[in-house]
Amino acid sequence: MKISNFVSQIGESGLARSNRYTVEMALPGTSYNTNQYRKMMLFCEAVQLPGLNVNTTPIRTFGEVREMPYEMNYDPITLSFYVDGNMIIKGIFDEWILSVHNINTRNFNYYSNYTSDLVKIFVEDLNNKPKYIVGLYEVYPKTVSQVQMGYDQKDVMKLSVSFAYKYWRSEVLNKSEPKPTLASKKLEITRSAQTPEPTSDVNSYVDANGNIAFNY
Repeated sequence: MKISNFVSQIGESGLARSNRYTVEMALPGTSYNTNQYRKMMLFCEAVQLPGLNVNTTPIRTFGEVREMPYEMNYDPITLSFYVDGNMIIKGIFDEWILSVHNINTRNFNYYSNYTSDLVKIFVEDLNNKPKYIVGLYEVYPKTVSQVQMGYDQKDVMKLSVSFAYKYWRSEVLNKSEPKPTLASKKLEITRSAQTPEPTSDVNSYVDANGNIAFNY
């Protein structure tokens, strides 16, 4: 490949930026209100796109051994959040992960009571247009990390949360398609026609279902 061809391809579509994303999360019922959910999404400072592993086992039929797949393995993803001065962010995830297990009866709660129907991650270009969307289904926090504190600490407090989920689906969006066409209707983007003005360098959106997303 010629260098000129490489430069031409970059000039045509550019390169994806790892700091251009939107996270949209529908939480199961908690005691926190919409404004506090807004804060949680606003303070999401790092996110991972999910990966996928194919588990295999060696099988010999004739000749050489072949690695044959037998299971798909969806690894957890980790999101990192800034913690606000009122500790709302910490409280939201404490309540969510504690809803998995009843500490009084020692029984695990019903799966549908603590899982989120859908978590969506949008990868956007420099014009805030979504180019890639991935949806995670039946999501719940698997690990809420420890927070290190100390008198010598001067950094902003951060909280890492690892999420388990059943599976994910993704779609690459064409330039001519402002909305994804993924088979699942849950992944359709329906942003309000009355999009609020940007606050600082963050744009907030509310979809038709009342879910709130933030563009970084």
